[in-house]
Amino acid sequence: MVQNLPQLPETQAYQLWLIKDGQRTSGGLFNVSKMATWPESSTRQSRWPITRNFGITIEPAEGSPGPTGNKVLGN
Repeated sequence: MVQNLPQLPETQAYQLWLIKDGQRTSGGLFNVSKMATWPESSTRQSRWPITRNFGITIEPAEGSPGPTGNKVLGN
């Protein structure tokens, strides 16, 4: 759950990055004005690395293949 992020213009979205061994995999896009739609758990298991490291950046509304925007959250 993420709280207190500012609402972005329609041209931008927040993008979740899952980080394992220095490699970033997109975990999806979301906006604070609506709930994100996440893949089913079976898709998630095959697509997402198992990790506790993450980052959230501001990206174009259609997303990016890798982080390009400002990091707003992460560990």
